[in-house]
Amino acid sequence: MALAIVFSIMAGTFGVWQAGMNKVVADSLGFTASLLFNGVFFLVFNFIFFVYVYMKPDVLPSEFSIHWAFSDFKWWWIVPGFMGFALVMGLAVSIGRIGAVQTIAVSIAAQVFASIAWDAYSGDFELNQWRVAGALVTLLGAVVATLA
Repeated sequence: MALAIVFSIMAGTFGVWQAGMNKVVADSLGFTASLLFNGVFFLVFNFIFFVYVYMKPDVLPSEFSIHWAFSDFKWWWIVPGFMGFALVMGLAVSIGRIGAVQTIAVSIAAQVFASIAWDAYSGDFELNQWRVAGALVTLLGAVVATLA
């Protein structure tokens, strides 16, 4: 649980900082070149992480273990990679056009509603009035943040 909370905090913080930094890089290189630059280093860090986990499989929780089950490959496994690409590009462009606060407020509202849909689809978590109320409050916050 603690690791999941730390990762959630990292994702929220790094999502804003990465998008802001990508916007600054894009000011020098252009958005297309900044995406390539970001992607190359993303690949390098993933490779280093992969080698580390391969060499020391017991250091991290079991979710990080390498299974090599490519016989189960489904065509849609490429979709998360596309979504990551769109996320990196979209946040950097949005921060450049409407600012970090508005971008992240709208993004969080979208994430809350997408999360409700995902939990309902996957069946992992129950949809209840508190989750819906939280989503509506988040949406109201996003609207208020974008009025300026």
